[in-house]
Amino acid sequence: MNDKQKAVGLIFLASFLTGGVTSMVKIGVSLIPPFGFLFLRMIVSFMIMSPLFLKSKLSWQKFKPLILISFLPTINIVFFALGVSLTGATIGQALYAACPLLAGVLAYWVLGSKLSRSKIIGVVLGMFGVVVMILLPVWQKTSFFSGGLSGNLLIMVGVLAYSFYQVVSQKAQEEYPPIIITLAFISVALVVIFPLALVELSREPGWWRQLNLQVWLSVLYAGSFGTAVAYGLNQYIIKFGGPVLAAMTLYLQPVFAFLWARVLLGERLTPGLVFGGSLALVGVWLVTKSADKAKEAR
Repeated sequence: MNDKQKAVGLIFLASFLTGGVTSMVKIGVSLIPPFGFLFLRMIVSFMIMSPLFLKSKLSWQKFKPLILISFLPTINIVFFALGVSLTGATIGQALYAACPLLAGVLAYWVLGSKLSRSKIIGVVLGMFGVVVMILLPVWQKTSFFSGGLSGNLLIMVGVLAYSFYQVVSQKAQEEYPPIIITLAFISVALVVIFPLALVELSREPGWWRQLNLQVWLSVLYAGSFGTAVAYGLNQYIIKFGGPVLAAMTLYLQPVFAFLWARVLLGERLTPGLVFGGSLALVGVWLVTKSADKAKEAR
């Protein structure tokens, strides 16, 4: 199995795992405030990943550069949490369709990566497929929705930060293994989210008293498979396929998110979702095909 095949397999696995996060978060935040949920999620992730760091025997000085890089995905999750409360969920998710394109442009500037015609077409086509799926409910209701400007701007900060993280992670892997890069993000996110969760707790005290088994399971899933495992897989995708190919998981996530929502929340499949999902898959194929040709030419 070559690197491209490994990356494609990991893309589908990571997309499947992260696709379930949306449904789990919906279940969790029904009883837990947003930052409280994020904090518990990162606690679970840290407990899973920290033993791997102890085995690596890295010194603090070597770990230090990863802390700076880890602020990028932390900015993403924090600004998304802030922005989504000021805008609609539809436009908020649609903005993340820009990540693969931004990752490609940033990889061109930062790493000197080439963007072939096939890869550009794949990125654009995949983005269009995701937009079709995201905007389908709006079209069905025949209403215009653009969200709030301030919320959209906050989310775009997160989109840009995550796109840049995809690129710089590839450079960081020249010195650090993917698991350590993932742990660095989880550690920084935990430290940043903790005071936000405390402020939230002062405003909404005692929320933990009403938690049930279903909510606790949603926290465990989001923290383990949805964060520790998924972000770790993302680093391996970057290692085997590069940042643009890794960003293609954002195209497949809505497809798997629906499948999870169908089982857990009873949502229905629509022709528009089938159409958009098909375009997303074609986009992944085009980008993968382009990456394969580039390797063969070397």
